[in-house]
Amino acid sequence: MILNNNLYKIERTDTEAMTCRVSLLRDSIIYKAHFPEQPVTPGVCIVQMAGELLGKLLDCGLELAGISNAKFLTVINPDNTPGVTLSFSRINRDDAAGTVAATVAVADDSTVYSKLSLSFRIK
Repeated sequence: MILNNNLYKIERTDTEAMTCRVSLLRDSIIYKAHFPEQPVTPGVCIVQMAGELLGKLLDCGLELAGISNAKFLTVINPDNTPGVTLSFSRINRDDAAGTVAATVAVADDSTVYSKLSLSFRIK
């Protein structure tokens, strides 16, 4: 399932800074299941969101190949946190091998919610 426009909506992207600002869609079926009274953004969805957004920034399709580090520091509740910024760094794209590795921080103006180190296969 593609999460763009199903769990989040892209507000802006910046290919120079390698950042994406997204708003979380509170009415998403994901929040209705996880959890209706106390919505929480699932960690697996944060990872998927990162892959989709990095692919958009790099203008290529990406498939998750591995997670070398995943720190979920604070719960992302769309009622309290309607939007976040994903900032990508240490991007290592190897077109010959067909891979991309990157570190991503998920944050708003005052809180870092997640820090991830991910690797992808280029589709």
